[in-house]
Amino acid sequence: LDSMLDDDAVDIVVVATPPNSHADLALACLRAGKHVAVEKPLCITTDEADLLLRTAAEGDRMLTVHQNRRWDADFRALRRAVDAGLLGEVFNVETFVG
Repeated sequence: LDSMLDDDAVDIVVVATPPNSHADLALACLRAGKHVAVEKPLCITTDEADLLLRTAAEGDRMLTVHQNRRWDADFRALRRAVDAGLLGEVFNVETFVG
């Protein structure tokens, strides 16, 4: 990890590890001046999220959570239906992909 973080040719790091390691790895990457994309979930606690967001902002780095199914046809169709008001007011959504 250290050699990658020291490499100026690396602009962005994708964190795709077990969720309990996301915060520490993302924080190390941000502190090394890298942009970071984290596989969901971003982290475990809101304190970790606050620290990551603050560190990214202070370093003028991008921090994003990868939503791996956002652009699938079924998700896009559902988004269009919600935007068109076809489902009424949506206040909760739960999904399972197994």
